[in-house]
Amino acid sequence: MSYFRRALAGAERVHGPDAPDTLAIRGNLAHASFSAGDFGRASPLHEQTLTDTRRVLGPDDYPSTARRSRTPRPAGPGPPGIGAREQGS
Repeated sequence: MSYFRRALAGAERVHGPDAPDTLAIRGNLAHASFSAGDFGRASPLHEQTLTDTRRVLGPDDYPSTARRSRTPRPAGPGPPGIGAREQGS
């Protein structure tokens, strides 16, 4: 994940926080965080990326609709935001 953090910092510095490439890298960091089980970081990062992508590219643009369809959702029973990994399954 440090790779994605460095890539995001570089993209924000070079292209700005709202550039499509920067938004894509931020989405990749959210996905990597989710895959690593860091739901506390992944969920807000993903939501902010989706919000920014809709604002910058429009709600009907392909990255907006694709990112919305890939919203990470932890599996397993339990309260929202708590997945099987956090419950020890």
